[in-house]
Amino acid sequence: MGQAVSISFEGDKVKVVYAALKGSKISVHDAMVLPVERFDGFLAEQKIRDFTVSVDFRNFFQDTITIPPVRKNLVKPLILSEIRKKNLVEGTVTLVFFKTGQKIKGGKKFDEYFVFYVSQNEIDELVEKFLSRGKRISELYPNMLSVLKILPAGEKPYLCLYETGGKKNLVLIHRGTVLFTRSTPSVGEGLIDFDIQNINMTVNYCRQTLRIEPEEVMFIGGTGKTASTSLKTLIPMAFMDRPKEIFVDEQRFVDYLIPISALGSGRAERMMTDEYRRFYGLSNLVRRATASFLILSVILAGLLVFNGFRYASLNRHLVSLRLQEQDLQPVLEAYRVTLQQLSKERPLIDFVNRMNSLPSASTLMYKLSGLEKRGMNIRNLDVRTDEANSDLRLSINGHIESEDLYGAQKSLERVIAELKRIGGIQSADGKISLQDKSFTLEAGYQETGEH
Repeated sequence: MGQAVSISFEGDKVKVVYAALKGSKISVHDAMVLPVERFDGFLAEQKIRDFTVSVDFRNFFQDTITIPPVRKNLVKPLILSEIRKKNLVEGTVTLVFFKTGQKIKGGKKFDEYFVFYVSQNEIDELVEKFLSRGKRISELYPNMLSVLKILPAGEKPYLCLYETGGKKNLVLIHRGTVLFTRSTPSVGEGLIDFDIQNINMTVNYCRQTLRIEPEEVMFIGGTGKTASTSLKTLIPMAFMDRPKEIFVDEQRFVDYLIPISALGSGRAERMMTDEYRRFYGLSNLVRRATASFLILSVILAGLLVFNGFRYASLNRHLVSLRLQEQDLQPVLEAYRVTLQQLSKERPLIDFVNRMNSLPSASTLMYKLSGLEKRGMNIRNLDVRTDEANSDLRLSINGHIESEDLYGAQKSLERVIAELKRIGGIQSADGKISLQDKSFTLEAGYQETGEH
């Protein structure tokens, strides 16, 4: 919910409203009235920087201008040119305008605009008053246009009457657009015959000159609720109650109609110079950039603090590791001495490991003792180690006693078959000589854990 301060200059008084804005809702929580001479001191004391301002301009002009139909960006320059032709005001002017319709002149079509304008010097003085105290005007309206922000748009034209700054103001409105305004001094409170006459004169002007028929005259605030008159208006009267979106008591709504209305969500043109619009847009850009820079600075500062703690933690960890390394030095030295002693004993250890890893020759001889050797004379039995295959190589040679070669071959095959049945014997093979029936038998042996 945004906080807002709305100020209205009404005659010799300044009215101030403090409110909270949420969407189209306005919640007024404080208000005050100051004499104009105390306003500078009040402004210097305020902490808020942006203000919504409504002004009862000293030199305020209105006119109806007709120009040829042109592109939107050319409307304002043409209206300014027409104002200068009429010499209604000296120097540069600031204006707001509303398109009211079209007219035919000399067989040509022209667009018609209702224009408010004031001397730019008067706006510059007001802007300077705020800027000199470090404040900005975010919204600037003439008092009579501030009320537009809470008025109904209306499909049919109607007159609106409200009282402010010692004046009664009549505004002709159609579909949210101002078509005509008129201000008269307030002779007394409430409606009197003089006010009814002004209303009726305005109605006749609308009918005869503007060719517009107002549907009704709408009274805003306290005006019209107290009347001492014997006259009647030419058109029906209506009374606008406080809009439901504005949360404030009825009397305060009446007393602070202009500054409260200026905070409304309705559409109204701001009366600012082109120079100030550019300045305001640029200052907003700088403010957003500054805010972004500050946020980035905070993030970077946070990262620096975080990394600082992280660096300190890592540094403490490194110191701890160095201390642990110093404590490990005696252990590492003892390990190196033991390693050197072990390297001297390595050959003996390797030899023992190799011997332990080979099958036992005695176990093999024990297993061969049960070998059936009938008809065979064994001349030589050789057992040797094969370190490459981690096994024993068995070699047997001798002579077979047999009448013929067939019998000798059968005896050799029987011995080979018996060898293969011995646990651990692998790849047993043999051959026999045809001349003398001698034989050679080769086999490999690995221990299998059986005896």
